[in-house]
Amino acid sequence: MTKVLACIVSAAVVSSAFAGSLSLHDAIVSSLVHCPANEAAAAAVQTQSANVEAVRSPLLPQLSAAGQGTIAGGPTSSGQNPIKDPQSQFYAGLALSQTILDFGKTPAKLRSAHRGFDAARFDSAYSAQTIILSTIQAYCAVLSANDRFNAAKDAFDAAQKHSDLARAQLANGKGTKYGIAAADYTLANAKLAVIRAADSCRISAVNFEVQVGIPASSVSLDSLPVAYDSSAVISVDTTVDTSVLLLRPDHKAASERIEAARLSLSSARAAHLPTLSANGAFGYRALAPATVGDKVWIADRPSWSAGALLSVPIFSGFSVKSSVDAARASLRLANANLDAVDNAAKQEILYAASNLIETNLRLQASKQAFDAATLARDIAAERLTNGNGDPLLLADAESASESSRAGYIQAGYDLFVARARYEKSLGKLTPDFK
Repeated sequence: MTKVLACIVSAAVVSSAFAGSLSLHDAIVSSLVHCPANEAAAAAVQTQSANVEAVRSPLLPQLSAAGQGTIAGGPTSSGQNPIKDPQSQFYAGLALSQTILDFGKTPAKLRSAHRGFDAARFDSAYSAQTIILSTIQAYCAVLSANDRFNAAKDAFDAAQKHSDLARAQLANGKGTKYGIAAADYTLANAKLAVIRAADSCRISAVNFEVQVGIPASSVSLDSLPVAYDSSAVISVDTTVDTSVLLLRPDHKAASERIEAARLSLSSARAAHLPTLSANGAFGYRALAPATVGDKVWIADRPSWSAGALLSVPIFSGFSVKSSVDAARASLRLANANLDAVDNAAKQEILYAASNLIETNLRLQASKQAFDAATLARDIAAERLTNGNGDPLLLADAESASESSRAGYIQAGYDLFVARARYEKSLGKLTPDFK
């Protein structure tokens, strides 16, 4: 008995620790900030944003500075007066180039990069909805564990009282050994229920802290309603229309990747076409003294050039063909991925809808069972008060009442989570869910 009571005290400590002021909305915000998956999604968005700017750069003017130093010796260009000592020559200048026309290669790459950026944003939104649902589940698990522990503790107290009562009746000649055995059996089951409830409190606390990054002791026990209207009938559409899929961020991301792959294929095909660019250069050249005795540097006048360059690819080692084949395969992969995403989404929506209907019906049944068990307990208590009742019947009635109470509590939280899961399946889950 001492070990069991120690376990109960330990569970009570865990349960009483859940008495903070953290609301569900605050928990979701904290989870979105601390969750590595959300950080990874945000980093992916930044990567795609930087990729857009990198792809855009060939459309902008390219300015570079150049410097060159050479040393030469031997006869002059006329073959006379050979330079006995090596002569140094230096050049410094600027070069400017601008692509005029590449027949859509770079613009297609840029549009593809924009599509990749949009896909990353939708991936981030989908990741956020997944994190929100996980946070709601962790939050409800903490509250449910606390409520179920309180119900188990009350059932244990009642079972202990009835065990003592059965022994007192036997001592007064009114009870039986069977009554004591039955009461002890109920008490043992109540002890097990407390142990399980205490373990659920500890596990839910650990899971919550891992998910949210905040200790479970900060959770507000009064932040979610448990007493749902069990008579309400929830009606959901168990068919999946295409318009529903269009709202989901994972569908949007997959669609954007298809467009990105299509544009990449267009850019790869355009690599067969020529590129027209304009270029210009301006610089100075200086010659070192021709002989050791000379002290004067010879500086030429500034030089400049301007022109246009037309580059026509003829053979590049099959790299263009390989790029086209790879882009075509990527497009096939993107189309297949969209089909897979939509199929998974349909399954998720149908499961979420079915689960929502089932949890609502289970809540109604749990409420009816709880009301019936409570009524039976009250009747048994009244009969015992009037002197014509049986303590063992009251013990059984109270045990059934507390068991049905725990089931009703769990059904309420399950319905709350089921609603969140259904909202996520439709692509509508937000941090403001309540």
